[in-house]
Amino acid sequence: MGYLQAVVLGFIQGATEFLPVSSSGHLYIVSHLLGWKLPPMTFSIFVHAGTLIAVIIYLWPEVVKYSKGFVAGIKSFIKKEPQGKDSIFSYYIIIAIIPASILGYLFESRIELMTTNIRLISYLLLVTALLLIVANLLKGKKKITGIDWFDAFIIGIAQAIALIPGISRSGASITAGRMMGLNRESSARFSFLIAIPIIAGATIYKIYGSITSGFP
Repeated sequence: MGYLQAVVLGFIQGATEFLPVSSSGHLYIVSHLLGWKLPPMTFSIFVHAGTLIAVIIYLWPEVVKYSKGFVAGIKSFIKKEPQGKDSIFSYYIIIAIIPASILGYLFESRIELMTTNIRLISYLLLVTALLLIVANLLKGKKKITGIDWFDAFIIGIAQAIALIPGISRSGASITAGRMMGLNRESSARFSFLIAIPIIAGATIYKIYGSITSGFP
């Protein structure tokens, strides 16, 4: 992978990541159209890590709030005390990332194979477009504080499905949130909150794999 390709794809990643249009799908399609070798999954993970930093900065107050809530929840559990609202919400975030964590680990090689199928990615971008239409038509009034464990699990399933290149992670999870009755702002905010641990975990996993086996 040359410097020009890295710069161009990095720009595309930055321009599309915060839009529910599947940034990964666009990386592979643009590479194909320009006749470049498809970027390895490791590159995609690392450019997502750049996005992760931006999301953490933007949502820093919530990151601190729910991290403290999680720690406080553990202490409350040990002391057999009632769980606070922030602690409970932090558990919902964990519930939401479990499906993608499991499926990503089990089907990593198959997902990587899909990145070479540009036609499939193109079709799945149309699926993403359909999801966005559905999300726009749905009317939800529930705020983020009204999320329960089942909402979190369904949104987590949607995020797991979005491991397939061409399906937007944020688009799928936002649509799922809207289906569960969340309003626009709450579904988008929860979508990015659950992106933080899943992208961080994938980045650490890929860095470890690259160190042990060599960078592709």
